Amino acid sequence: MSSSEDDDFGQKLPPLYLYLKRILDKYPEGGQILKEIIQNADDAGATEVKFLYDDSDYPVDNLWSDNLKKYHGPALYAYNNTTFSDQDWLNIQRPEQSGKREDPLKVGRFGLGFNSIYHITDLPSVLSGNCLGIFDPLENIFNYDPYKNKQYTNKPGKKWKLKGELLAPNCTPYSGQFAPYLGVFECNESSFERGYFGGTLFRFPLRKEPSKLSSNVISKDRIMGKEGWITTFQNDIDLTLLFLKNIESISVYERKGRYGEVELIQEARITETTRHQMRGSKTTFLHQVKQNKESGPMSMEMEIEVTEKTHKAVKRWIVVHQVKKSGLSTELKKLSEDNDLGLMPWVGTAVEMVEANTIHISDGRIFCFLPLPPSQTTGLPVHIHGYFGLGDNRRSIKWPDAESRNDKTARWNQLLTCDAIPEAYAHLIMTAITVFKWKPDCVYRAWPDIQKVTSVEWQQVFKKLFSLLLVKEVFYSKVSGGKWLKLGDAAFDHPTSFKNKDNQEAVVKTMLDCCAPVVTLPPHVMKCLEHFRVHIKKITPHLVRLYLRKNTRKLESMDRKTKLQLLAYILEDGSYAELKGLALLPLANGNFIPFSKKFQASKIFIETEEHKQSLLPNMDVVFLDPTLSHDLRLMLREACCATQLTLLTPTHVLDNLSSALPYNWTTSNAQNTVIWHPDKKGEPPINWLGDFWSWFERQHGVDTSTLEGLPLIPLDADTYSGPITLLKLKKNGPSAIFKKTSSWQYQAVLNDEIASIIEILVVT
Repeated sequence: MSSSEDDDFGQKLPPLYLYLKRILDKYPEGGQILKEIIQNADDAGATEVKFLYDDSDYPVDNLWSDNLKKYHGPALYAYNNTTFSDQDWLNIQRPEQSGKREDPLKVGRFGLGFNSIYHITDLPSVLSGNCLGIFDPLENIFNYDPYKNKQYTNKPGKKWKLKGELLAPNCTPYSGQFAPYLGVFECNESSFERGYFGGTLFRFPLRKEPSKLSSNVISKDRIMGKEGWITTFQNDIDLTLLFLKNIESISVYERKGRYGEVELIQEARITETTRHQMRGSKTTFLHQVKQNKESGPMSMEMEIEVTEKTHKAVKRWIVVHQVKKSGLSTELKKLSEDNDLGLMPWVGTAVEMVEANTIHISDGRIFCFLPLPPSQTTGLPVHIHGYFGLGDNRRSIKWPDAESRNDKTARWNQLLTCDAIPEAYAHLIMTAITVFKWKPDCVYRAWPDIQKVTSVEWQQVFKKLFSLLLVKEVFYSKVSGGKWLKLGDAAFDHPTSFKNKDNQEAVVKTMLDCCAPVVTLPPHVMKCLEHFRVHIKKITPHLVRLYLRKNTRKLESMDRKTKLQLLAYILEDGSYAELKGLALLPLANGNFIPFSKKFQASKIFIETEEHKQSLLPNMDVVFLDPTLSHDLRLMLREACCATQLTLLTPTHVLDNLSSALPYNWTTSNAQNTVIWHPDKKGEPPINWLGDFWSWFERQHGVDTSTLEGLPLIPLDADTYSGPITLLKLKKNGPSAIFKKTSSWQYQAVLNDEIASIIEILVVT
């Protein structure tokens, strides 16, 4: 016929198997297929889902068609404890026409995701309520009805109402058709006899040979092997429960042969301990969502028990859900009302507690009610849930890029991440503090480490998250037994506050003892504050001095090491005038006295290399402790300008020498000599006199009048040992003592240099 002639015109749909084949191209095979089945069960309100891999070969007698024989072998079953509604039976027959648009709580409900089961099988079937239906997308099984002896064309499946005669060989020529359902998850002959099965049971016989639908031949290893679909799904079995609306338990079983035992491989279930309260919270929350009402953050504790044969483990989670209506950005609000988009600002967060003191640092998985593949992570220490718009394969989130700037779904995801998710995240942290009373280390581990979040998309969470947190009481101080503080009420133990890290612990402890609201943050939290240039009040020497002055009595019971560490710290900024009144000045006698301003108290001497403290024995009470570290002594020397500290000078030595000697040496004017016992407590040590005269020889132009009357000349001794007689120094004294002959009355134990020095002093 010529193209110019009249004729029928219009696009025609391809065969069903070609349409499904294109869907499979979008949905890679794997454990994600099981999650799609779980999503549909959750949408239906099921609380329980079970999977069974059945390795059985069932009888192939009395089948509808010989073509069915290859589908009576090993199969994967999926069960949930709800039954199909009439609408469900319609929806499951209409690919891409799910019930999602009619009900915002139905995330999947037999949309594209359900059709990913064709990776496994060419002939899926479903038994629910009073019906059993078998899909035949290849349209080669049910084109002839042996019961009615009737021929059909392009028939894509068959549905039966349950009744007892379906199983009776004398009533139907295809009673063997239903054998694979009997004995699986409480489906038995009585289910057919009463015409009702109280649940939904899917059967997916494994594809044994390539077909027009798929070339994938599915072996047991593809399902149950080390990297099989069941095995990879098991890695996420507990996570799968976190953000679902209704499902409370998921289990996986295996049956080896038709007469083998059904063996539990793994089960994850929400424990009875938390189930009741969780149900109440979810019911209220979901009611608000369905009514399209504002739903404030819902937080709950969830315990998930994971059983693997004889081994059990319980994991504890804190989970937050939120559907935000008010306070959204104008653009996000507009998109949430877009019927074509069909999404709502439903977000959530979850974190696992390992034990009372720690949380499990996760890899930050992403959820859209169900966990996306393990490759989809955020770098955050919590799991993130959002009602995201996913890519065609439902395994990744769509983000705006150069080619999708006007893509509403991609823009929705971006806005959801930077606007709604931070609120749920902040609420999680606040709930951990106020409701579940987490310890500080636990709370801080739930804060993001900005260095680990490398993708630009997830860095969008930070700005709003921190703006929400920084106005809350989220900073813990040990002060007064422990309390959570707001940013402006805290004094932060910041790394830059300490030039010498050895002093940090002592300073922080002392500040807390003085009721200072000191907060010590882990490095990753401190980096968050620094990254966003948040102004914080840091611990400073000035602040420490302020609190010490208010709590001077705290110093009385403090140990020496702590006092010296505090002293070193409060000297760092050079504000020496602020030292006044702080009893942190260490003396050579081991005591600490208050600092005072210059000229307002007796001098405290600092010895120097030239002028040693040993020149003035028994004067520890007026000397700075000579055992202090080199650095601390240098800082205290700088403090001489504003305090009573002063460097020892020759004048100081001569003026104080009389006071340094024993009282009885200087008070008896009648005696010209005194007896010196170097080993006696309170008297100068044996090396004192020699050191003094050696020092004196090096001095020039000093006033020596203060030495008159002091016993400084040793007599009648060949060595400095035992009691030594000391002659008081006087002008115009007997010069004979300096003449070195054995006939003189006195013999001084002096070398020539010292003798000449003394001679200058005593000889007219």
